[in-house]
Amino acid sequence: MPVYLFKCTRCGETYERRMTVREREQGPPPCPEGDNPSVPVCGNVSVKTSRKS
Repeated sequence: MPVYLFKCTRCGETYERRMTVREREQGPPPCPEGDNPSVPVCGNVSVKTSRKS
């Protein structure tokens, strides 16, 4: 499942959220520190798998 980076628009805190593509299409999640709106941070998406490559 991809890991996305978001930034709170009020407190400026950045945080990671593991989300399915469908969840991500629904918009950014609220800030975990106070349910404030957040925005995605441009950059790479990290994908972690359980299998060894």
